[in-house]
Amino acid sequence: MRKNRQKWYVLAVAALCVAELLTVLASWLAAALSPSSDVRSLLSGEGLRWLLGSYRANVDGAALFYLLAACFAAGAMVESGVAKKIFSLKKCTSDERLAAGMFIAGVLFAAILSALFALWPHSFLLSVNGTLTTGPYPKAVLALFVAAVACGSCVFAAMSASRGAWRAVYCTLTTGLKAAMPFALLWFLAAGLVRSIVYCFA
Repeated sequence: MRKNRQKWYVLAVAALCVAELLTVLASWLAAALSPSSDVRSLLSGEGLRWLLGSYRANVDGAALFYLLAACFAAGAMVESGVAKKIFSLKKCTSDERLAAGMFIAGVLFAAILSALFALWPHSFLLSVNGTLTTGPYPKAVLALFVAAVACGSCVFAAMSASRGAWRAVYCTLTTGLKAAMPFALLWFLAAGLVRSIVYCFA
């Protein structure tokens, strides 16, 4: 099963790279065959400047931030064990119950704080138009929940660790990010392909 996932992942990366190469060649051919068209070649001076200078823009945006934050929080919960123990508190030790209670309290605190930020008149997280969806509020709420989940997971991992607290906390903080890196690479390549197509043919 794992080998199949690795195989399909490598094939997906290769497919995105080939698609990017084909886009470059197609834009060059289209611009050469029809100079009067609006197609911009990625092999021209302007196209090469855009292509080589657009890599940073490919990793910008909210989608990649949400992906990394979600993987970080989910990885922390799974690696620490709180994701399983929180639904079976009767089978937990006293230390694990205390740690799980602190985890729940942290998430509830983040939820209450998020609600206060939304309900507070003239909140500094509102947009210029006074709305929540277009301002910094969504990212702030996500950051609060991720911080609460990460801190609670680290506390749970440290209090219930059998192989050393420092190692448990380290694994809790890094497992989710390690799992996110393959998806981040796919996002980087896919975003670059879409931006290249839009630049050349839109």
